[in-house]
Amino acid sequence: MRNVSQTLIGILREEISEYRRIHRKSRETIAQMVVEAHEHLGADITTGIRFEPKTVDTFERTKVNADRIFRWLDDETKDSTLLPANCLISLLAGMPEEVQRRILDRALLPLGFAVRARALPQPLVPFSAAVATQLMREQNDAAVAATGLIDGFDRSELEKAHQQASEAIDAGMKFRAMVEAHMAEAEAS
Repeated sequence: MRNVSQTLIGILREEISEYRRIHRKSRETIAQMVVEAHEHLGADITTGIRFEPKTVDTFERTKVNADRIFRWLDDETKDSTLLPANCLISLLAGMPEEVQRRILDRALLPLGFAVRARALPQPLVPFSAAVATQLMREQNDAAVAATGLIDGFDRSELEKAHQQASEAIDAGMKFRAMVEAHMAEAEAS
């Protein structure tokens, strides 16, 4: 299990590294996700932070952006040039929802808070095996984590169980929102 990080930047670095490892994503791919989210949010204008390296070459541009972003996330070897606070939302927005939730959960845990996804009205999406599989996988992971607590537990096991339960709840809420969208459509027609 990972070490408990004492800094927000450390939490960001650990969760992004874990996501990269699991999904086999390069630093450049992550940087591109963050830059696209940053620009989509209009944060380049509101924060004044721009990702415009002095090159027209796409590969070099992505590498320069990756170097910059990952330098911001390095609070282990240096104590300057760290992530600007105004770029935090862009960094989170560039990550998948489950990574966002884990980062925020870990950051808010010392304050006694936990994060959950809001169930927003869903556009009509057809029911599929992928929807059912996702719901079952998340619920199964939560059940496995729950059974792991029966014989005793430590802090890391509790954190893992909390993470799995939160992901199962999020998946259930999304499925329920999907069902409710179909119910509303059926009633309207």
